[in-house]
Amino acid sequence: MKKSDLRKKYAGLRKKLSSSDIKKLSQDIFNNSEKLNIWDKENFHAFLTIKSKKEIDTSIIVNSLWDKEKNVFVSKSNFDTNTLENYKYSKSTKLKVN
Repeated sequence: MKKSDLRKKYAGLRKKLSSSDIKKLSQDIFNNSEKLNIWDKENFHAFLTIKSKKEIDTSIIVNSLWDKEKNVFVSKSNFDTNTLENYKYSKSTKLKVN
C-alpha cells in the first residue's frame, strides 16, 4: 500500500473518533510511552496536535517531559522552501497555527 493511501485511510478512521475516544487513546499512548527505556535522555522531539484532524493529544507527553525538566523541541513547517525548522518548546513559547 502506498504512503498516500495509508494517510487517507487513517485520516478517515480518525474522523470517526469521538472526543472521549481521543482522550482515552491519548492517555493509553502516554501510559505505554512511560514503559519505554528513554526517560534518561535530556532532549525530546514532539509533534504538536492538530485538533481539527483529530490527532492524539500530545500535550500529555509534553507536560510530563516538562515536569521531568526535559528539553522539548518541535518542528515548524516552512512551506516556501518545503523544509522543517526545529525550535525549543517551553511553557512560555507562543504558538501560531500555520
